[in-house]
Amino acid sequence: MTSQEQIHNWLVSAFNNGQEGFSEFFYYDRLDHEFFSILLMDYFMFDENFNIATNVTTSYSPANIKTLATRMKRISQHDPDILSIPLANSESQLQDQISTFLTAHAITEHTATIWLPEDVSIQISLDDTKPGKYPESPGKFK
Repeated sequence: MTSQEQIHNWLVSAFNNGQEGFSEFFYYDRLDHEFFSILLMDYFMFDENFNIATNVTTSYSPANIKTLATRMKRISQHDPDILSIPLANSESQLQDQISTFLTAHAITEHTATIWLPEDVSIQISLDDTKPGKYPESPGKFK
């Protein structure tokens, strides 16, 4: 499978994400020319300053934790270089919507990549939880 086919398949999944629930949020980072997703559970790993919470253990690599924290912070700051992947209006218009999204944002499947972190586990100890704030989740369900 070529990288263009992988990106196309990833975009089909991203545009159809709303059909299965909101457990994953899909984006494009214009600075890195990279498609990526953030799991809803990822938001519970960090405190309000985007540091790993004291009651959390994760198997994410340090580099991926840093990437996640940086991107989540940029999303919370409404960084215009982070583009949220919209949900498809209908299955019949899916290909047109993908094409329109790519064209409108000058994204080419030849130069873009997909961020694929390793398989991960996240453990949150509820015994040690203290009332506090978590980072703001995207919360924009279109």
